[in-house]
Amino acid sequence: MDATVLTSPLEYNAEKQGYKILVSMREMAKLARIPITGTVVTQKKIDREPDEIVRILRALRSAMLLIQEQPEYGVGIFEKILRLDRVSAKEYYALFREQYNTELSLPDAVVEDLLAVGTFRSKEKAKVNVQSVRDWSFAEKAKR
Repeated sequence: MDATVLTSPLEYNAEKQGYKILVSMREMAKLARIPITGTVVTQKKIDREPDEIVRILRALRSAMLLIQEQPEYGVGIFEKILRLDRVSAKEYYALFREQYNTELSLPDAVVEDLLAVGTFRSKEKAKVNVQSVRDWSFAEKAKR
């Protein structure tokens, strides 16, 4: 193969094997405003168990804060779960530490980018209002 797309930590392993990284995840993170993860629920779940959603978000936020505030713990997590050596785990931690969003929300411009990505192949270009697709009330409750 001449080229492929890899995400971290695989890019570190490829580099160790002699492959040339054309654009690193660190560089991509500076270029792309689209988040790498998210949490999605159905309207049915929102209607039936809103308190559970808040508890899940609170737990996710606590985990992110722990990883950010205790680097050695975070590096250890990456070593164990991703089965990385210590050096790669430290690189991976440095790359992703700041990408954890403890605010649990996104700027409207990023939501607009996500909508554009999600609808770019649509034959009918419906104008979707950002306010109609995002609700940060659960995030606000989880941060209290």
